[in-house]
Amino acid sequence: MKKSLFAFLLLLMIIPTMAYAHTGLVSSNPSEGQIIKEDLSQITLQFESEIEKLSSMKVIIDHKEIPFANLEVKGNEMMGTLSTPLENGKYTIEWKIVGEDGHNIEGEIPFNIEKEQTAAINNNVSVKDDQKDSGTEKKEVQDQPKVGNEETKNGSVMTIVIIIVLGILLVAGFMMLLKKKK
Repeated sequence: MKKSLFAFLLLLMIIPTMAYAHTGLVSSNPSEGQIIKEDLSQITLQFESEIEKLSSMKVIIDHKEIPFANLEVKGNEMMGTLSTPLENGKYTIEWKIVGEDGHNIEGEIPFNIEKEQTAAINNNVSVKDDQKDSGTEKKEVQDQPKVGNEETKNGSVMTIVIIIVLGILLVAGFMMLLKKKK
């Protein structure tokens, strides 16, 4: 009985560390739901722990992928550089990573580009009246990045619950097996 109690306690200590070994998204630029008012040519995702080099991300608009000129993974960060800034529209970053623990995790980050349009008049660039402020243009401030991705958090919680339930079932089965041997 002492051996089974020891095995049960050992299993209870191991399960939480296994469940929390997954990495998650910490921040992104652009962040989820952000409206960007200026040129965007680089996308950066930061994760809780190191990610593997075979991790990837895509920028999607109207079911079409915008290719990155360069995609780089360094430590816990993935950076994609676009060859040209994105035009106005609704975009989604689709990312897939392999954490240092070997688990695949994926998520999506929707954002919008809403740059002010300028028109050339008589070879002079004109700015909309609502942008003028005593002869100088107002610069829009980007929203602050949100931390994490709700889909990733929900998936991680569900994984933890499944692991705990499986662990309890495993321990119960092990204890029943020990009782039958006696």
